[in-house]
Parts: sequence; C-alpha cells; structure tokens
Amino acid sequence: MQTHRVEGEVAERLRERLVPDSHPPDSLPVDPLPDPGSVLDVVDAVTRDVRGGSGAVVIEFAAEEATDDEITSVGWNFLTCFCAPVPQYRSGELIYPVEVTDDAPGESHYSRSSDSGNLHTDGTFLPRPPDVAALLCLSAAGKGGETVLVDGHELVPELRSRNAGAVEILSREHPFDCLGQLPGYETRRQPIVSQTEGGYVLRYLRRYIEQGYAKEGEAIPAELAEAMDELDALTADEARQDPVRLERGQMLVFDNHRFLHGRHAFSEDEGQRRRLRRIYGSYRER
Repeated sequence: MQTHRVEGEVAERLRERLVPDSHPPDSLPVDPLPDPGSVLDVVDAVTRDVRGGSGAVVIEFAAEEATDDEITSVGWNFLTCFCAPVPQYRSGELIYPVEVTDDAPGESHYSRSSDSGNLHTDGTFLPRPPDVAALLCLSAAGKGGETVLVDGHELVPELRSRNAGAVEILSREHPFDCLGQLPGYETRRQPIVSQTEGGYVLRYLRRYIEQGYAKEGEAIPAELAEAMDELDALTADEARQDPVRLERGQMLVFDNHRFLHGRHAFSEDEGQRRRLRRIYGSYRER
C-alpha cells in the first residue's frame, strides 16, 4: 500500500490551525486551510491514489515529538483539504474516537470494543454514505488491531464467477436498519452491490440488514442469507484481506464505496492502548 510522508513545510502548514483532540466533535472547522500551498501537492497525490488508483493509502505524519493535539490537528487539517467532513451520527460528530473505554457497556458498540467482526461498509444509515473513511492513529494496540481491507473491485467478480445468482440477489434493494439515525425512517432500502463504470459500489453490514428485515416484519429471504454467507466466506479468507497496522501518527484513508473493512481482535498492554480517530468525508472538487 502506498505511503505518503508529510513533513517539512507541509507538516508545519498543517500544524498552524490547532484542533485539540478534546475539541467538541460536532463543531470542528470544516473549511480547508486558507492558502494551503504545498499541502495541495500531497492532497493531489492522495486523491489520485484513492479515487483512481489503489483506492487506499497511508499518510504518515512526523509524530516523534508531537502531542495528541498536534497529530489530531495535522490529520484533521489534511482531510479538510482532501474532502468535506461528513457527520457520522445525527448528533453531529465529525470525528469519532475508536477505542475501548472503561465505561463502555457490556455489549458495546463495535468501535468501542476490542473484538473482530464481519467486514462492512461505514455509514450505511446516512442520507449518503461517505466517499472516504479515514482512521488516524494516536496509539496502536499492544497486539493485533490491524485494520483489514477487502477490495470490492476484486471481490464481486470473484463472487460472480462462483455464483452469479448471488450477485444478482445482492444487487436488489434490501432494508437496512437506520438505528434511529435517519429522522423519519426506521429502515432504508438500498442494494448491497451496485455496478458502476469504474467497478462496484458496496453497501454492507450484515447485522443492519438482518435488523432491517426484522423492523419491516419480514423474514430474511433464504436466497439472501445464502448469498451473504458466500460473501462473508470470501471476505473471511485471509488471502483476500489486506491488513494494515497503524502506528502513532499514521492515517489510513480508503474509498468507502469500494472497500469492505473490519479489524483483527486486539489486546492492550498497560500503557499501550489502541486509540484511533475516525473521520468521514465527501470529495471536494477543485
């Protein structure tokens, strides 16, 4: 996976606007930096990779002596030059902590746990799922915790070659649970797989689909369950997965329409907690 190093004049420019990690997550500055200058050279390179190339990159910020606030500021300011931030929940969070917390409930949200899980798309309940998802690392887990990517441009053709009927079923509209995040709607219907000129768009989180059918008072069609079983079996094969271990000061940026993602389970040593910050974005046109 391509890594873009941000240092020197570019890093200094990105540090000029301080966005503390403790800043209210629903009121962050969403405009790009004024007069970003040489920052745009890196933004253009990342844009080419994410929109028309491999679809995923790692951006590495100099973090040797940087504080959490400085790393958060550099990551946030870079993303605002690359894309327009998208609220992640109806409560307005533009940046969201992905870390295990002491006060998390027993059955905590996936982002607050240390478990692995089925691969999925982010933001399926939003009015428009984000073009880009980014994970900024403040600290890595003691062991495990790699983010896992599976490329839909390779996954769907392989599934089609094995079972074209499964792709046809996944291309139909199915109800997704909105989790109370889309005012006025309990569910929204959308295809799991859509073909485009450039490849495929994926919208998938199996639990939300199962809950969507339940909310509509319908049983999940047997053929859909079988198609999702086949999809899950393919994504669970490590040969198709691209695991990315993020270290402090690194940010993974990937095409949220193209990739399914998840993570490996992890354990945390004392003083070595996995702390990421998640950001969604829609592409800016320049």
